[in-house]
Amino acid sequence: MDSKIHKSGNNRCLRILVAAAACLGLIWFTGYILVNAIYHGQAGDFLNSLISGQSVHAPDKYYADLNRLMLSVSAMTLAPLLVCIMLPRHLRESIIPGLSRLVKTASRYRRSVLILTLCGLLAFALYDIWESRPIRIPDSYATGAVTLLSGPTDCGGEVCYELEIACPELNQPERASLRVGPPRDEIPGRGTILLLSGWTGNFWWDLKSGNGEDVSAEDRRLESTQKEILSRLQDSGFRTVQLKWARGWIVAEPGSRENLPLLACKPATATRWIYQYIHAQSPGEAFCAGGHSNGATEIAYMLSRYNLGEIISLALMESGPNWSRLDHSCIKDADHPELFGDQNERNTIDMAFGYPNDGSGICARQKQDHQDNFRISSAFVEDAWNYNYPDTRIAIVLGEDDRTITARHAEYYYAQVSGAGSLQLTLDTIPGAGHAVTAKTAGAELIIRKFLDACRPLH
Repeated sequence: MDSKIHKSGNNRCLRILVAAAACLGLIWFTGYILVNAIYHGQAGDFLNSLISGQSVHAPDKYYADLNRLMLSVSAMTLAPLLVCIMLPRHLRESIIPGLSRLVKTASRYRRSVLILTLCGLLAFALYDIWESRPIRIPDSYATGAVTLLSGPTDCGGEVCYELEIACPELNQPERASLRVGPPRDEIPGRGTILLLSGWTGNFWWDLKSGNGEDVSAEDRRLESTQKEILSRLQDSGFRTVQLKWARGWIVAEPGSRENLPLLACKPATATRWIYQYIHAQSPGEAFCAGGHSNGATEIAYMLSRYNLGEIISLALMESGPNWSRLDHSCIKDADHPELFGDQNERNTIDMAFGYPNDGSGICARQKQDHQDNFRISSAFVEDAWNYNYPDTRIAIVLGEDDRTITARHAEYYYAQVSGAGSLQLTLDTIPGAGHAVTAKTAGAELIIRKFLDACRPLH
């Protein structure tokens, strides 16, 4: 009898040990699938923070967290069962009933566990369906409406305006600020030059700190150079206009299916308003635009999607435009590896598709099923939009030492637009300059000379 009890005690401990190990292995395997789903965006921000509490950058961080968690749980679960097998008979006999009750209690809730599992799988499927819906691509693009919130008001010798831009295809309006530097009174007027900053465009072109932002020493030096350019242009008879966005022109409403060409409605609308209400003070004079880095991207979309070549006589693109081919930026292509963005670059692109800048978006995850969405949203789409601008001069200026992906996209843009028939197109490279071309004296002088020589009335 004792032998049967002893054997039964051992068998029960062993059976529970095997069952527990199998369950933990299944949970571990499921965890790896879940980590992969989180890294590829299927689980959303809640599960992302629940498992790791950190932004998505690379899956190995999540796998490491999962391994530590499962090793701890396994040790706490399996170690007592291993001890149970090795305990004296009378102790095993007292432990077995308790283990049996625990197993029975767990089995009582297996239906609830199954239902929760099925609900989780359904949620993943619905999220995947929601995410794969196509983006909005209209047959034609139209500018929106501008509400003047304040201005003209004096702001340190310049004239400032506050605007609200509303576009028909966008879900919410965007606020923008303008700083207008007048030409020198004694100089004959030559026209208006609109200047657009890089990144999301939420700072002034000359990097002026107007809202308590921290500005680095390097930016202060660059700011001095930019101010010199503004002064020289104003001394030559040009009115300068700087545009700054409250959030950023490339920031879509979270969860929307907005995209870069739709979001470019904001700078296009602001540009038309500047032309109609500020430049109108100088009829017959030139209206030109210059953009640094992603500011050049604004100009590229304004020309191709919003037909602003009919008013812009010179489009100066310095260290840009970015994202001439979004599909190659988001999905690595063997034919164009130089255009593939790093994680930070792809995170930034995802902001235009309504995702947070944390790696959970469709570009950051290189979603193949969105490849055509990326392509049609690019700054250059062959056979889709007009890239022959007979009246607009396009000047691209790059730094010889610019190793950013932006410079590679600018080179691609130049090659493609050249092939599309735009004859008034130039590409200049500044020796020793990096991404901030105007940080070099030669770069700043070239920018000034381009505007002075080529910013002339369209007709």
